[in-house]
Amino acid sequence: MKFFKLILSLLSFSTIIFFTACNGDDIDDTTLSIVFDCPDIQADLGDTCIINTPSGAEIPGTIDENCECRPSTEYSCPDLEANIGDNCTLADGSIGILDEDCVCTIATGFDCIELSLNIGDTCYRNPTDVLVGTVDDTCGCVIIIPSYSCPEQQANIGDDCVLANGAIGSLDENCNCLDLPDCPELNANIGDDCVLADGAIGSLDENCNCLDLPDCPELNANVGDDCIYGDNLLGSVDADCNCTGEITYDCPNLEGNIGDECRSIDNAIGIIDDNCNCDVTLDCPDLNGNIGGDCLLANGSLGTISTECNCVETGTLDCPEWGANFGAPCPLFPGSPEMGTLNDACECIQ
Repeated sequence: MKFFKLILSLLSFSTIIFFTACNGDDIDDTTLSIVFDCPDIQADLGDTCIINTPSGAEIPGTIDENCECRPSTEYSCPDLEANIGDNCTLADGSIGILDEDCVCTIATGFDCIELSLNIGDTCYRNPTDVLVGTVDDTCGCVIIIPSYSCPEQQANIGDDCVLANGAIGSLDENCNCLDLPDCPELNANIGDDCVLADGAIGSLDENCNCLDLPDCPELNANVGDDCIYGDNLLGSVDADCNCTGEITYDCPNLEGNIGDECRSIDNAIGIIDDNCNCDVTLDCPDLNGNIGGDCLLANGSLGTISTECNCVETGTLDCPEWGANFGAPCPLFPGSPEMGTLNDACECIQ
């Protein structure tokens, strides 16, 4: 007890000496030094740190008891700082695997017994390695450091990126983040050139399909197509790809295009054929007319040619202009071999 009291007395005396020795003139000479657990890196145990990988990636970590920056990881076996399924060392020095009870057991049934892993599994070259690898067919842990066409973004040309407004864009060939193109899967826009199956140059349409280039790509039209010019006037695309007021026809002599309706010399309705002739093929030659056309009844009054090529009273048909009733077959368009059906609005539909 006397010894304990002596120690307390000495400590009290030392404290008094310390405070009496620090007068106002000595304050400026005092140097404060911060003591770190790890002076070489000026950090304490448990401090956060950054691990720089060879690829340039930064991985958050924590200073461990060896003053090393280790990846911040929550382990399924915290006492072992490992996870279920990780390699471990058995009592005889051989490699085992951690089971669901965090017990190191003999590894069986693996492609690579010494690794307790199968080919294709993820692996690490050493316990402190932060780069993930893959077990190859020689049971080696192969780490492939990605090579990017845009290293600064750690991405490749064509990858998604975020624009300044927060929208999703795409990296172009200069590694700039631009708006996504109209056809992302082709990395191209509507109207851009494309290659057809036969190797010819085409153009992307609004559905991102590669189609033959039109006669006039700048107008996205062919010679003879309708176009708008001047003060919203209807014109036609001429041979020089100009939209003019002069309408260009396939068959100028008939002032129409191939497939259009026409009138023969005897005023019969026909279809302009490929030779620019008005081909009059009558539905009902005996009546010298087509279905739905006018005809003369026996009493001399005007009737309508029916689908059976009979001249019937106009009022007896649901669709006089067609010469037929609802539900009757009808050509989808003049001269077409494709047939439809008349609906209750007298429209020919498929």
